[in-house]
Amino acid sequence: MDSSPRGPKARIVASVVLVLFLLAAGFAGFRLFASMKKKPEQGATARPRTVVRTEVAARTDFRERIRAFGRARPLRAAEVSAEVTGTVLWISPMLEAGETVDAGVELVRIDRRDFEQAEAAAEARRKQAVAAVSRLEGDATSLGRRLAIARADLDVARRELTRVGGLVTGGVLTKSDLDRQQLSASLKEQEVLTLESQEASTRQELVRAAAEVQAAAAALARASLDLSRTVVASPWAGRIEARRVNAGVRVAPGTVLFAMVDLARVEVPLAIPASQHGEVRPGSVVELDSGGGRLRGLTVVRVSPVVDPADRTFWAYVVVTGNPGANPLAPGAFVTADVEGTLHAGVIAVPRIALVSGKLYLAEPDGTGEAVVRERQPGVRRLLPEVALIDEGLAEGERIIVTNLEQIADGSRVLLAPDGASGEAAGR
Repeated sequence: MDSSPRGPKARIVASVVLVLFLLAAGFAGFRLFASMKKKPEQGATARPRTVVRTEVAARTDFRERIRAFGRARPLRAAEVSAEVTGTVLWISPMLEAGETVDAGVELVRIDRRDFEQAEAAAEARRKQAVAAVSRLEGDATSLGRRLAIARADLDVARRELTRVGGLVTGGVLTKSDLDRQQLSASLKEQEVLTLESQEASTRQELVRAAAEVQAAAAALARASLDLSRTVVASPWAGRIEARRVNAGVRVAPGTVLFAMVDLARVEVPLAIPASQHGEVRPGSVVELDSGGGRLRGLTVVRVSPVVDPADRTFWAYVVVTGNPGANPLAPGAFVTADVEGTLHAGVIAVPRIALVSGKLYLAEPDGTGEAVVRERQPGVRRLLPEVALIDEGLAEGERIIVTNLEQIADGSRVLLAPDGASGEAAGR
């Protein structure tokens, strides 16, 4: 056993030397293997061409389609109310939501007994008034005859008084004879005055009685009308929207009994931007879409003459016809419409997305499937939400690039997607 104090130090030094040797050997081996690895051959890499889809320019007449929105409403709808007070005794089985009824169909009956009694009482009062008029007319006729006789007697008495006065002057008769004749004439005159007063009074009573006849007749007509109002019928042909009353309920004037709509004519007010106010007019063709299919062959029937300053729109009205119980368009439905606008003759319609800062990119094919991009700034007649209408600076047959516009520039070379390829395919 070595007991020398230098033994542990020697072992440490030996370990360090061994580690350094191993590291050096590893590094040398790594360099050797790295030098043996074959380097990849350096070759040229070609940048792939951008694939674009094109559309061929074609000059045509383009009709604007204005997008509008509205909500359908019936031109005729009503909430039918009671017009008299009473208890509902009967309700028709037809008075249910969704039922179609003709005009004049009885739907509700109200207790009519009180109204029958009121009508009978009014008829009795009318008859009494008529009888009073008849009596007074008879009295007036009788007084007229008596007055005529009295006036004739007065004329005779006055002539006799004149004759007696002459005889008295001639000494044939005495003054007492003249006094007796004057008294007789005065009595005849008093009788005429009395009869004239009675006749005038009778005529006044007759006028009042005739007015009472008219009042009684009006009361009878009102009672008869109230009696007729105990039966509530459909005001016109249509469809029941809702029933609002039950049998046994007491109603009063104004109580809503049922609601109904006439579906023969459903109107759609369309809100159209103010910028199209001169372009939409009565007769403009309209297509409507309420989600259940498109309605074609419709026209604008009238146009509002003013623009709403709040939202800068105006109203154009379309009417959809059907029958009283059914219509292709349900009232209350939200509607999207395409309204016929201005006709632009001889323009090229270009997708709006193809116009970048007022410029188009055209593809000039070279016969190899590739094309050179040419920048063009055409004359735009009108910009619409989906298309731009070009009237100059673009010829028919030129190919307009409509995809991958952000990847190309004037002079670029591109690959042309086959005609009819989708935009997605052209973008890959």
